[in-house]
Amino acid sequence: MKFGLIEIGSTSTKAYLYDDGKMTDLGLKHIKFKDNYSANGYLLESDIDALISFVGEIQKQADDVYAFGTSIFRKISPDERDAFARRLRDVHVEFKVVSADDEADYTVRGVIETIDYQGKMAVVIGGGGSTEIVTVKNKKIINKISLDFGAVDITDKFPELKGDRVATGFDEILDYTNGLV
Repeated sequence: MKFGLIEIGSTSTKAYLYDDGKMTDLGLKHIKFKDNYSANGYLLESDIDALISFVGEIQKQADDVYAFGTSIFRKISPDERDAFARRLRDVHVEFKVVSADDEADYTVRGVIETIDYQGKMAVVIGGGGSTEIVTVKNKKIINKISLDFGAVDITDKFPELKGDRVATGFDEILDYTNGLV
């Protein structure tokens, strides 16, 4: 069994190849779905075209490709989501939007199955457009929080964080982030 998996996020699209029980990272493509959606009120054709091009690269290596949308794709209208899914089906890719709850479950499951740890820990899943915090005790999920902000929201407020020097004080950035939480 060989297939490709693509996670389409707010700013990063990640691809993997599953082949004979092994998962291989096929890299990522930065497509600013959330930034461009926020600025325009709809998904840009150029962003969708960039995704379709990336999908084509993955299809060269996989028999089938499945795509999963996170964050921004939970916020767009059902009509726009359906149109986006049709565009992907046109290139033979099935698309599904993953809930924040499911995204957290899958990520945490990957963490707790790959590390040797007993006791209590928190897994923080920070993406471009959303953040999930999951508390785990003895490899069982005991609490989940989904927050409607991500790294992009913070760098939009403090764009200098993308550069080499930051003039804004740590406490101001922390206060802003705490306010989002």
